[in-house]
This record gives sequence, C-alpha cells and structure tokens, in this order.
Amino acid sequence: MKHPMIAGVSPVAPGWNEYQILPKEAFLTAIKVTIPSIKGPVTVDLKKTASEYSIGLISPSDTTAIVGIPKRSFSTLNVIKVNDATIWNGTYGGGVNGIAWHGEDADYVKFKTAPGTWKFIALGTLPLRSPKPLPPRLRMTRCSTRNHGPLRPPCWTAHFFSAGPRFRSMSRPPMPLTGIIGPAGAI
Repeated sequence: MKHPMIAGVSPVAPGWNEYQILPKEAFLTAIKVTIPSIKGPVTVDLKKTASEYSIGLISPSDTTAIVGIPKRSFSTLNVIKVNDATIWNGTYGGGVNGIAWHGEDADYVKFKTAPGTWKFIALGTLPLRSPKPLPPRLRMTRCSTRNHGPLRPPCWTAHFFSAGPRFRSMSRPPMPLTGIIGPAGAI
C-alpha cells in the first residue's frame, strides 16, 4: 500500500461517514491504495497518461465520498466522465444517479458520490513530468583488506558512471570503533 495521502484519501467527518479523494500524485502515473476504515475498505486506483486521468473508487456502504479531479495535473481539461457518462465539459451537466456536484476551486473539480463502484475519467492534455534525471550507474569495489582487525569492517569504493567517458570515485574508509559500538563508555 502506498501512503494514502499521495492518493489524497482522508476522512472529512468522524467515523469515515464522509471522506475525500484529492490526489497529490505529482509525477507518479499510477497509484492503487486500499485504506481500511471503520465503514469498510476504501479502494482507490489512479492512472494518468498524456490524455487521460482516471480514478477508480470502491466506496463502502453508509459513506459519502468527495472525489476531486486535480486541475493542476492538466494543461487543458476538456471532459469528465463517470461510468462512461459525461458529467462535466466546462460546467456540471449531471446525468448519473449517485453523483452530485460539489464545486470547483483553483485545485480541483469536485463531485460527491454515493457508496458503490465508480470510474471517473478526465480527458484533456496532461504534461507528464519526471522528478529528476535518472541516476548514474553505480559500481562498488572493495578496498584493500590490509590493516583490518577483527572488529574493523572493510572499506568500499563507489564508482559513478555517467554517459560520458569520465567517472567519479568515492571511498568510504573503515568506520572507527566508536561508530560501530557507540560513544566511548557506552555498553
């Protein structure tokens, strides 16, 4: 289970009578979480592509969910569908039993849902971002084994390789005895 806050799942009312799904997925393109609640498990399945953002929800009995489509994930948001019926195309149009308009703010287009199984699909343009470049390749080699007593671990050298012909090395010397056991005098 990924942390429920990444999927934006949190209670709004005591006892999970009402809860919200306001995703904060950042650069992730898929998240699936099942959160245990006093009313039963809440399952959220998020998927994001360059043209579609989907939220699958299984909501337990006796609950109301507020589902938010994150506007900031889109450069252009055109249509929102629930269970294959269009409910929003710039304004709320309704048309699906168990779904109600809950408003819109700078971050989300929000809907209230009754218990059950729901599939929200938002269509538009989603710029997919990567958090940072991929790390360089790493290779570890063992340093000389000379001067290693029975309590002194061997040292290691890390070699970082980039796409070019150069590489960097970084050695970790053996740790001092106090680093293994703790401060002097500690037992």
